[in-house]
Amino acid sequence: MKQKRIRLSVITDKFFPLNTASAIRIKALRDAWAASGYFDITVFTATVIENNEDVKYVKSFFLAPSNKSNKVFRLWFEFLLGAEYFFRLLFHRTDLVFISSPPFVVAVLSSFATRIRKIPYIFDVRDLYPEVYFSANILNRNSVISRAIIHLEKSVYQHSFFVTTVTKGLQKHIQEKCGEMEHVYLVRNGYIEKLIDNVSTDTKNEKFTVIFHGNLGTFQDVDLILRLAQKCVDESRDIEFVIIGEGSKDYILQKTTIPNVTYLSRLGIEQVYNKISKAHVGISFRTDNFISCQSFPVKLYEYIGIGLPMIITPKCEAGELIEQYQIGYQFAPFDLELIYSKIVELSENQLSMNKLLENISSIRHRFSREKIAEHFTQLLIYDLKHQHMIKN
Repeated sequence: MKQKRIRLSVITDKFFPLNTASAIRIKALRDAWAASGYFDITVFTATVIENNEDVKYVKSFFLAPSNKSNKVFRLWFEFLLGAEYFFRLLFHRTDLVFISSPPFVVAVLSSFATRIRKIPYIFDVRDLYPEVYFSANILNRNSVISRAIIHLEKSVYQHSFFVTTVTKGLQKHIQEKCGEMEHVYLVRNGYIEKLIDNVSTDTKNEKFTVIFHGNLGTFQDVDLILRLAQKCVDESRDIEFVIIGEGSKDYILQKTTIPNVTYLSRLGIEQVYNKISKAHVGISFRTDNFISCQSFPVKLYEYIGIGLPMIITPKCEAGELIEQYQIGYQFAPFDLELIYSKIVELSENQLSMNKLLENISSIRHRFSREKIAEHFTQLLIYDLKHQHMIKN
């Protein structure tokens, strides 16, 4: 008898080919689910994508919330998209729902619909809400509203089929919040092997180049990047800075007149990888707070995949892994002089650079998104069989 396929619905605001962390993460998972043969997949997204044999896409009526919008407008658009998904899920025929968070409001409203219909859902936590609101000083942690949201967050986790998240720090936080909840799985991000393996790394820029790409929002330390670039100018160092991305802080880069800074705004993913491959060092500078200390920015995996040593702030879980494998360095955001000295050392000392490159080459295979997604898919199938949703 032929195995009945699980109808799997995916809730997200953005999807590939958009070059965002959520879009790239879910693409790798979608590919692994489709390849397994166990799932009929429907992706709810604000991105226009053509349907194919393995996956159906449903475009939302409302737009995805933008990181460039002010906080009030962003929350409003999150609510509108969340309300749309809520009503769609009330009537959509599905057996299992994968909910991507953030956007947090969208994710919570989607989980409400699945709970009303008693449909199991997987809650995928990429950033920790409402902690983001507290770290960004949007909400006071001790307010009545905040306590209600914290209770809501806990309820969402506890009623899920299981929770997935991207770092050990977030995994531990969720487990402790929910009383040592067992079904919280670490599903790291990574680099897209199929794309990055086709990127040529043979040609580097003539000038030593430091590159940043990704979201330029609240938790990105744009000021530190510019102070570092200015110091290189002041010290007559022939070092270029290339910055790719957009967000609430991109206006700072649009206004800068520092001569060794090139700001490229948003590019397609293949263009981004091409720019990274020609650089010498990748950076990820974030502000020093709880959220940043629990993070592992996707750009770091992409630097690893392409073979780029990296320097990050603040000291965090990602930095510990980078130093463990000796593929880069971590600093506190106030250590401008130390960061500058390390950049200069790498630009002048080829032996130091070669050692980092050798170390990256030896460990990069561990962080392939495809392999991570395949492993998670096998775990999911095992749990679904255990719950008798899939026959052995």
